[in-house]
Amino acid sequence: MWYTRYLLIFALLLFAYCPTIGLAADSRYEDIVVGDTVVAQFDKETLRYEKDPYHDEQLLSVWIKTFSDSNKGVYSLTHYLFRLHDREMLQTDVVEYNAHEHITCTIANKYEPTSWSKILPETLSEKGYAAALRYSQNNNDQLQHEYGERVKKGNKRNIFSFLTEIFNICSQNHGSED
Repeated sequence: MWYTRYLLIFALLLFAYCPTIGLAADSRYEDIVVGDTVVAQFDKETLRYEKDPYHDEQLLSVWIKTFSDSNKGVYSLTHYLFRLHDREMLQTDVVEYNAHEHITCTIANKYEPTSWSKILPETLSEKGYAAALRYSQNNNDQLQHEYGERVKKGNKRNIFSFLTEIFNICSQNHGSED
């Protein structure tokens, strides 16, 4: 009888603390699944709306984690901007990691309005786009609130911003398009 009790307590503790079979902590990553296989993950904590610097348009900013074929702890994080209404994406950054969590390669691309590409059907990009868009739609109120706070904070005006606008108008400089 006592043997059964200890076995039951041990099984409950194992169930509660083992992340593969029990109550795992909520991960910051959301799986991107094809069939029964996790092909990538997107980061829920950094997913947010951004304003397109060249158009009056809201974009979805997301980091997607992909694993190497051998999956020996090697992965890469890729930063994408997705258009919310057109099936287009812009890859801005790539960071590759080795099995020891050290960065092996970093690629940073400057935002170019001509670099948008179509999201092709049945690709990893389409799966990532669909998963991130679904998550953003399900959490739209929270994401819009956070976006509004960031935009409001960035639009604080002072005497220098007023003088900068006067200078830009007088010099016919209507913003930077570097």
